[in-house]
Amino acid sequence: MKNSMWFLRIAMASVFLYHGLTKKLNSFAKHFKLPLIIAALVVFAEIAAGLGYIVGGLYNKNILGFSITQWSSIAVIPVLLGAIFMVHWKNGFNVMNSGYEYQFVLLMIAFYMYYNA
Repeated sequence: MKNSMWFLRIAMASVFLYHGLTKKLNSFAKHFKLPLIIAALVVFAEIAAGLGYIVGGLYNKNILGFSITQWSSIAVIPVLLGAIFMVHWKNGFNVMNSGYEYQFVLLMIAFYMYYNA
């Protein structure tokens, strides 16, 4: 069972590392009308969580790995909730209409990882 978690770990790590590492902080903050400190926290959370999901898997035989994975989920849950309610909610559920479907799936995986990693 624990080895199968690598599929979710790799998926979550790739998504959050990609988005965290490719954001241009100033333009991200301006586009979403966020204070620069909040935008920086979002970027930090995405990068830290992406790394944490991988590192947590490397130490999954003890409490350290479980804790790192939980903290990774704690980092991305507010980011995903912000994306859902501040950006995608108004477009409905369907991802084809820029809805929150994709972020909702990531949110559910983050909760799953929090409780089961």
